[in-house]
Amino acid sequence: CSGSELTRGSSTPISLPTVSETQALYVSNDGSNAITAYTAHGRELGFKATSGLNYPYGLAYDPVTGWLYAANNSSNTITAYDPSTGAEITTGFTSPTHSDGLNSPAGLAYDPQTGWLYAANYNGGTNGTITAYDPSTGAQVPSSSFSATSGLDLPRGLAFDPQTGWLYAANNGNTTITAYNPSTGAQVPSSTSPFSATSGLDFPYGLAYDPQTGWLYAANIGNSTITAYNPSTGAEISSTSFTSPTSSDGISFPTFLLVLP
Repeated sequence: CSGSELTRGSSTPISLPTVSETQALYVSNDGSNAITAYTAHGRELGFKATSGLNYPYGLAYDPVTGWLYAANNSSNTITAYDPSTGAEITTGFTSPTHSDGLNSPAGLAYDPQTGWLYAANYNGGTNGTITAYDPSTGAQVPSSSFSATSGLDLPRGLAFDPQTGWLYAANNGNTTITAYNPSTGAQVPSSTSPFSATSGLDFPYGLAYDPQTGWLYAANIGNSTITAYNPSTGAEISSTSFTSPTSSDGISFPTFLLVLP
């Protein structure tokens, strides 16, 4: 589903991650600078986070700390919250800022293999960067030496694939999806493997990985579609297996995505 599906209590909803421990859907609202929560059936819960938010975009959940993270696009920060109350975490977490590599952060992704939190900075560097952080403290890691830049062009969405172990970025600037080694930031695969996702893309924003099908989904704001890909090769899933929803199916300027397992 896309961020535009839940509107009650929301203003320009951006991102919809799920926190299975509380059986809730969390929505970042860049229009009201708030995070709101809903049941899987769309009933609004008595939850609201507002402290520290400044046009929040991507959200990510960390099962180790139990915290919910928000990328604040306007203040160049990542803030952490208690997903059961909405209270901002202020003890033990120092929000990374522009000096830590954040520059108009959009998508976030948590990597259970490295234990890092990744942020897509679409104004970072020349054409955008991906930076990594220790989610328990907010410190940039490893010692600010991690930075993915190769192949990026105004990255928006991020997704982690546990099958390949790769981190994927949706590049809004050149309409591609690129893959990275999450432990080094190097673009992968190298010349030995032909990953390149371009077919069907049109200014992609959000990405989501589906553990059941093993597919990677992209939300295309340029033509109001959602397209599916083989994450190991970048090949688009054919219409015989997946029919891309379009504007006639209710898709309109889709931004970020969520797959509920």
